[in-house]
Amino acid sequence: MSPRARHLALALAALLMPAAARAQHAVEVQVAPPFLHLRAGAQTMLLATAYDPDGNPVNARITWNSTNINVATIDSAGVIRAVAPGLTIVTAALDSAPGTRRIVGHTTVLVGGWSGPDRKQFIVTGDSVPPAACADPEVGVRNIGRACWDVPPLHRGPILLDPPAGCPQVTSPAVFAVRVDSAGGIDTTRTLAESNCAAFQAAAQRLAGQASFAAAHRNGRAVAAWTILVVRSTRARIFIAPPMPEPPPPGTSGAPGPPAPPAEPGDRSPPPAKQPPRP
Repeated sequence: MSPRARHLALALAALLMPAAARAQHAVEVQVAPPFLHLRAGAQTMLLATAYDPDGNPVNARITWNSTNINVATIDSAGVIRAVAPGLTIVTAALDSAPGTRRIVGHTTVLVGGWSGPDRKQFIVTGDSVPPAACADPEVGVRNIGRACWDVPPLHRGPILLDPPAGCPQVTSPAVFAVRVDSAGGIDTTRTLAESNCAAFQAAAQRLAGQASFAAAHRNGRAVAAWTILVVRSTRARIFIAPPMPEPPPPGTSGAPGPPAPPAEPGDRSPPPAKQPPRP
């Protein structure tokens, strides 16, 4: 058999080989593109390629899956459809025999959309319901791993306050942990650090309870969230100007020279003669 005929026979045998047998030669799966950003309602197609140990593409049966079908779905042909704002991981897995290592490739898909009363764009991850632990201010303020919110609550008003009469010249700020509800109002306030002026602390407490916020969002949905509010005094920082040097006497110019050394006792030397003016 000639080399050309042998090559054709091997290629034909590879095509007729069962999918599970062909997949045994694959050691890696790559999905293109590795990152995808879609608008809600759009659709496109992903491409998965299996490679053998030498880096050559091989035929293999691919099973597609989306980790969050509420964000995007994908069919058996690799066509992905964006459903709602959020993030999902799309995986492409090789069909393999039981007991063998599972070979998977993946791509990250972000779906953007419009949400919220201000029609702002949010691209967020996970479920829209925060974990129950986020009700604890110690957990909610730290927001480890963005578990409680993806878009933080934003303060809309000033955080400066004129100190009442009788407060020290330098009045320290008052720090609060506030819980902002899904409508942007304050439903709970806790003091974290008190001011050194009781009257300023009371005024700051009233301001913190009336503050206006933009609500936090999680997966495009407004949620209640804890945040930090610092109320500062307008006299928190005072600049004290250094003393200015006295102006020179009239008729003189330039900076004054160094002071003359004191005269020794008994020194009656005549004063220096005046220099004639320069022409």
